[in-house]
Amino acid sequence: MAVPELKKRRDPLKQYLGSEIKGLIFAELSEEFCIGAGMGFMIGVPVPFSPEDLAKTQSEGGVDISRLSDNMALVCGADPAFKYRDAYLEFLEKFFERGKLTQVLLSRAYERLEKRAYRRACVYSRAALLLAGEERDALFAYACCCREWYLSLEGDDEQELIAAVKAEANLYFEFTTDADEDFAPAWYYLGYAYLNQGSYKKAELAWERFLRLSADGTAGPGEGEGGSAPGDAAGASGSASGSARSEAVAEIRERLESLIDPVRIEEGIALLASGRLEEGVTVLEPYQDTRFDGWWPLHYHLAQAYEQLGRPDLTIEQYERTAQLDPSNTEVYDALARLYAAAGDADKADKYLNKVRLIRENK
Repeated sequence: MAVPELKKRRDPLKQYLGSEIKGLIFAELSEEFCIGAGMGFMIGVPVPFSPEDLAKTQSEGGVDISRLSDNMALVCGADPAFKYRDAYLEFLEKFFERGKLTQVLLSRAYERLEKRAYRRACVYSRAALLLAGEERDALFAYACCCREWYLSLEGDDEQELIAAVKAEANLYFEFTTDADEDFAPAWYYLGYAYLNQGSYKKAELAWERFLRLSADGTAGPGEGEGGSAPGDAAGASGSASGSARSEAVAEIRERLESLIDPVRIEEGIALLASGRLEEGVTVLEPYQDTRFDGWWPLHYHLAQAYEQLGRPDLTIEQYERTAQLDPSNTEVYDALARLYAAAGDADKADKYLNKVRLIRENK
């Protein structure tokens, strides 16, 4: 999977990161300063100062390059499509070696992450991505920052924000595995991403990859490479202690054990989707006598399969069970009304049509 340039792709987080640069004041550097510093490309380009930086610059008659660089990085990270982005990046690369600057930005991202300043952490990691967009450490850092951010929001009402940040985390963990397929920490988190999406087979494959890499000693980067995430990420990183790594391995083995049935159910549903109805039903039917009997999609998929196989009694039975478990599912009530009408039971058909009407009116 090709990693899209951050500055060219649709940016789902820009609207949530503007607060990180809200207090900056933009002013142009003098033409004399730009020419003297060999930066003709900065003439006429407004640059970001904090109020304190601007006051100090005016009183002391000099520019603090490190502070100005940090502000430029923040602006670029908050808005990768910023009008003067290219001039800012050229400025940064004039004063700092690209590789070292990237590591500084990643360090700042992780420092902010430790302090639970999630938006600022994301901004710094996005600035690093602009400089090193296809490098594993930058991709992984951004994914980790997004992951910690959305986890901190769970229980809040900001569902659109949570969805956007979670999607970014999942996407960039995938990009990380593309950049370095032997980087175990990314597979560790990618397994959880797939699990949360209900993609059990993908989660199984990701975690099996994590375990293989952990077993052959390629569990992650060495000390000082900057690839490990803070907090619980350390357990999956090669720079973590042996005991922490062992705990992560034990945890994933337990997770894989719990995935055996969900993976099998997912395979059964896939058989139905491919038209292999009898095979799919054979896989799914036994799960009605297990803890999965309370999972409404199991009965919903069986109902659809039975209907295609021409078994109306079983179809109605499974739709009825689905309705018990998911009482606001209007699609199921529509199906029951249709089936009862076809069976000549007008009362029950009207009953379910009325349920559909009431639900839709309440919505």
